[in-house]
Amino acid sequence: MLDILLILATVIGAITLARSSLTLQSLKKEQARIDQAVGHLEITDKTKIHIVAIDSGDPWQWAWRVYLPSFVTGSVITQNGTGSSSHGFGSGPQEFVARCSLTQTQSGTVGLYLRFINGSTYSSMGTPEFYQFLKTHRQKLQIEQLGSDGVVQLVPGAKSQTLLRLRLPDDLAAVALKQFSQADVRAHLPLIIEAQIQVH
Repeated sequence: MLDILLILATVIGAITLARSSLTLQSLKKEQARIDQAVGHLEITDKTKIHIVAIDSGDPWQWAWRVYLPSFVTGSVITQNGTGSSSHGFGSGPQEFVARCSLTQTQSGTVGLYLRFINGSTYSSMGTPEFYQFLKTHRQKLQIEQLGSDGVVQLVPGAKSQTLLRLRLPDDLAAVALKQFSQADVRAHLPLIIEAQIQVH
């Protein structure tokens, strides 16, 4: 009788362990899915801004997971061929997802949208034909994205960093210059957009 009880206890223990193992595996898979969606950001110094690029799942959208500490302020300056804009940030600590996207407007032109915590900028440029040109040559765009190689830490007073730069390579820009005569297109060649982050 004791042997039977021991066998039953062993079986029950094995079943419980197997269920716990499956639950743990499910939790790990779910955490991996969440990390892929919003990025995994390990905060190693709570006095510094932490930024890491994350996969947006959209070839026309770039995203970052950002940690903003207390009492740190800064600004994001966006520049393109027709001007620049700036908006400030601060009032941490908090974590958020920043995004920049290149879209097609209702009129068919190129729309550029950037959102960083409590501020955003939007501008439109070019022609519907230029949007199709960019779409056709998407794989050739030169893209520089802060945090694409891992977490970047920023401290007050440091040199400004390029959050995102979209640029046509020189040979492709030369093709576009021949193809498009509109000033609003030519002004954005070869640089389409550049966003800088400055910590004050």
